[in-house]
Amino acid sequence: MPGSGTRSTATTSVRADAVRNRERIVETATRVLASNTSASLEEIAGECGLTRVTLYRHFRTREALVNAVYARALDSLEEALAAASLEDETTGHGMQLVVEALFAVADRQTILVAGPSADYGDPALSRAFDDSLAPVRDLIRRGQAAGEVDPELPDWWLADMAFDLIIAASWRAKAGQLERDRIVPLVLETLRRTAKPG
Repeated sequence: MPGSGTRSTATTSVRADAVRNRERIVETATRVLASNTSASLEEIAGECGLTRVTLYRHFRTREALVNAVYARALDSLEEALAAASLEDETTGHGMQLVVEALFAVADRQTILVAGPSADYGDPALSRAFDDSLAPVRDLIRRGQAAGEVDPELPDWWLADMAFDLIIAASWRAKAGQLERDRIVPLVLETLRRTAKPG
């Protein structure tokens, strides 16, 4: 049909623009919210160089945008833990790799430390959080089976604790209350004492 190829090309171009705009919004929001936790959608749109209408087309509420920013940070965490190849590690060395990966991600994705709270009651974000820490839970279960980790402590509890300790320590470091080079050893020692059998 005449003109169908042109319409198809135009539609593809519009979709590509929409994807680029969404990526730009999430990237800008990550930066803006990390430095200004109360930034509005209008302020983020201005930083993006987009109109408020364009931003609302992608994110109808501030909560939806905050959740998208956190989901992106959790994607980074999932990639970092996958790269650590925890399935080949002993419990002790594996937990060190976990803590180092968590710290590296928190250091880059400052929204996790300094930004507004995400809504982890959101099913999609809750799944993203659980998926990102799946390799850590697997490592902990192997440690429990080997008698190296207290079997009375749920694997999800210890995995969440590792995440929360890194966030808390990173926040303290940014506030000047903890030296950065103490974060990893301090979190590791806390986890070891907590998870020690008996």
